Amino acid sequence: MLLRVLLLCVIASVFLHVPWVYAEQVDEGMSAFNAGDYQKAQTIWTESAEQGDVSAQINLGAMHAKGLGVVKNRSEALKWLEMAVEQGSAEAMFNLGKLYETQYRDAQADHELSFKWYMSAAEDGYVGAQYAVGVKYFKGQGVATDYVSAYAWMDVATRRGQESAKNYRDLIGDVLSVEDLNKAKQSAEALMTRFETR
Repeated sequence: MLLRVLLLCVIASVFLHVPWVYAEQVDEGMSAFNAGDYQKAQTIWTESAEQGDVSAQINLGAMHAKGLGVVKNRSEALKWLEMAVEQGSAEAMFNLGKLYETQYRDAQADHELSFKWYMSAAEDGYVGAQYAVGVKYFKGQGVATDYVSAYAWMDVATRRGQESAKNYRDLIGDVLSVEDLNKAKQSAEALMTRFETR
């Protein structure tokens, strides 16, 4: 019986410490990346990412999307980011939105998919995505132009700390009718209430 309890304690301690190991590996990978040792960063992050570490998956997605220390590879970026999305990462959803917004040699920008991923991340509370959704509504990229929705999302992003959203919000507010501005403000309030209750 005592042996069984000891064995369970050892197994539990191993599983309880696994996330700390990944966090240390991700930090070690970031140190290597910041020092310009991209190969080492990629090796470290790949090991962690294959074990399910979301931060490592996002970092590898960014490396491949931007060609940082590796050849730009959209398919590889998608692979890693989709793994992180499967675990519910709003940051990965946002990065997928950016990836689909970007044109590559082998793939055109897909603004509809970009908007879809931005909206998923925005609804999950990711502030950068809330700003991006506002921009998409403002420009009519991947979604019909809608200044009321653009204002609402820009207002939410501004109130949640995205300083660059304020200029867009104010610009849109200047061109909206009084009625539409009131609708936009009500929509922003409803969104804020939703995010504050999480």
